[in-house]
Amino acid sequence: MNRLVKAMILLLLFAGVQRLKAPSINYTLDVSQGFHFDTNSQSPAGFITSMTIGSTNLSADLSVKNPTNASATIQVVAVLESESWAAGTTDPVLLSGRVSTANKQRLANTTNRLIQINQTAPPVQINFQIFDYDPTAQKFYEAMEPVNNAVLNGFANLNGAANDLGINGAAATDVTSPQNFGFQIGIKPTLSSQALVHATSTTTTVVKSWIALSVPPTAITAAAIQITGNGATLQSTVNAGGASTSAFFEYGTSPALTTKSNSNTASVGAGTTNATKNIAIAGLSPQTTYYYRAVSSSTQGRTPGDILSFATATPQFNLTNTVGTNGTLRFNFVNISNGLFSIRGTTNISLPITNWPVVGSPTETAPGQYQFTAPTTNSALFYRLSSP
Repeated sequence: MNRLVKAMILLLLFAGVQRLKAPSINYTLDVSQGFHFDTNSQSPAGFITSMTIGSTNLSADLSVKNPTNASATIQVVAVLESESWAAGTTDPVLLSGRVSTANKQRLANTTNRLIQINQTAPPVQINFQIFDYDPTAQKFYEAMEPVNNAVLNGFANLNGAANDLGINGAAATDVTSPQNFGFQIGIKPTLSSQALVHATSTTTTVVKSWIALSVPPTAITAAAIQITGNGATLQSTVNAGGASTSAFFEYGTSPALTTKSNSNTASVGAGTTNATKNIAIAGLSPQTTYYYRAVSSSTQGRTPGDILSFATATPQFNLTNTVGTNGTLRFNFVNISNGLFSIRGTTNISLPITNWPVVGSPTETAPGQYQFTAPTTNSALFYRLSSP
């Protein structure tokens, strides 16, 4: 064999090695078998036995048979259609299946709400089981599930084109009783060590760890402090989750923050412990209720905190001095910078304030320092300072 042929063979062998892929765990499951278990069928089936997404708990409202004990009925959240896991420690677990009409509505409402507040990686608690048939033992066995049948804690992905959470609007047609709707969810691990069990028969079992190096950041909105007539300091507690994270506040006068402004941004770092992040905001209106929430953001996701509120202070008119000369009155006072004030004057102090005519506006001589000189008059006038 000449050198050229040998070289080509080695090159092909090397290319073949490069194309080898890491083992993955994938199941295509029989939905009909899941809904209506047939002891004469050897098709695999799977179920989600519990699931919470964000604050939404899905009901276990489907009654199915346990493949390892066909005489026993169990309540499940979903009948699974497929499972896919690349089997890496940090890889997500992708599940698709069917849910009831009630859970379909809950999933749709939850997805819409998370999109509205722009939370890209809501927390998920889930438990699932996949059953396969062992032809040697001639019975079904638990092929994949969390270790000790524990609830898995993770995060769903709602990030643009990589969205792994969805629900079909139309009912499925392959299995029509009970009415069911297709859905999918991808779950990423947390920083806590967890594990999944994969069995290939009734006697062969492998345990694989499941843990993340970094996770979506958290944000907890705290009470505002240092509230004045035109500003406040907003407080929060943020956890970066192991990825470089920034934090800021959304605020405005809309209770749901449909119209809002953003504060300056603060760096949180890439740690895994809680950090306090306080940011001052200015340019607010006095005697106004403002709503705000903390937001943390990293490459792992965007997480908004709860919406809280505070009211800016009522302007306090601290009169510093008055000077009266030849019928002219001048007075100074201290208040918020760039405030809106008016001076009203009347000869009849018993009139309602709304009937007092405006005689002028003070001049801001320095930030927060105001001066007003009343017009010369031969009548005794009463003056009142108001905002605006």
